[in-house]
Amino acid sequence: MSNSISIFFNLYLESGDETNLYQLKKWSDEVLAYGISPDEVVAIHRKALLSQSTKVSNSMVLALEILMTVMITYGTDFRQSLMIKEKQMELQTEIKKASKIQRKLLETKVPQTDYLEIGICHQPAHQLSGDLYHFNENNGGISVCLADVIGKGVPAALIMSMLKYAMLNTPDTIKSVNSLLSYLNDVTVEHLSENMFVTMFLGVYDKLNGSFKYSSAGHEIGFFYQAETGKSQDLYAKGLILGIQKEEVYREYEQMLQIGDIIIILSDGVTETRVADGFIERSELKRLINKYHCLPAQAIVDQVYHSLAALQDFKLYDDFTLIVLKRVR
Repeated sequence: MSNSISIFFNLYLESGDETNLYQLKKWSDEVLAYGISPDEVVAIHRKALLSQSTKVSNSMVLALEILMTVMITYGTDFRQSLMIKEKQMELQTEIKKASKIQRKLLETKVPQTDYLEIGICHQPAHQLSGDLYHFNENNGGISVCLADVIGKGVPAALIMSMLKYAMLNTPDTIKSVNSLLSYLNDVTVEHLSENMFVTMFLGVYDKLNGSFKYSSAGHEIGFFYQAETGKSQDLYAKGLILGIQKEEVYREYEQMLQIGDIIIILSDGVTETRVADGFIERSELKRLINKYHCLPAQAIVDQVYHSLAALQDFKLYDDFTLIVLKRVR
């Protein structure tokens, strides 16, 4: 590479042919790719100039030596920047691998039943998601979980995997949603690092009596749409976020569902949709739910997501997870 630059540099000095100058410009575009530092470029320039038969003034030589000396420090920084760029590329490759593994570990099957429609939209803001959702179907009905780690990146991904493993290995003695939340809280306290916490919503729909029992650990408040009145209201629940203290007791709430009624569960990436003067109002979410309530559950989710995404030019600032449960029988 350096020999090629010298050749074309000499040819241009001797002939003044702009074809050789153009070739030098072409090589200069590849200097970064070949890792030639600025001081090396100046040294090549000096060597080519001194090799000319025409006498070069002493002041010109001194000027080039000064420039080369200055460029040595700059060249060191240049080489360091190349090393950092290479490490960043390696890190991106590792993150892509971790993202693929995370998706596999957190994979969950969305139940398909004739009594309850389920719609889900999960859009991570980055390659690694800080949101976890999970479904489980049994003879009695369907359970649903939505969790959000306060913190992102690899640590959040590891916490999600830990919680998923804990849910899949829950002791048989745990029967209610609030006792399960207490169990997961103890697991979180034991294994979570400092300054990292988890919000979580747990719910169970009973297909026999149409009840939806749920508990929350500091999670974003959802919504309940009542078909009879055509109105949406907050699905109120409160509780301490996971990871603060052991043996926390959580309250269990209950909401009865009639045919057409809808439960909406969401992460804060939904309520923190950005608009010109801040974040979207919850009243706007209620309006969208009321507008699309007659659609199937998945269509409701899709319409709400596209409506909110359009408000912020389809740029996500946080993980977006929206779940809709709609009783149809």
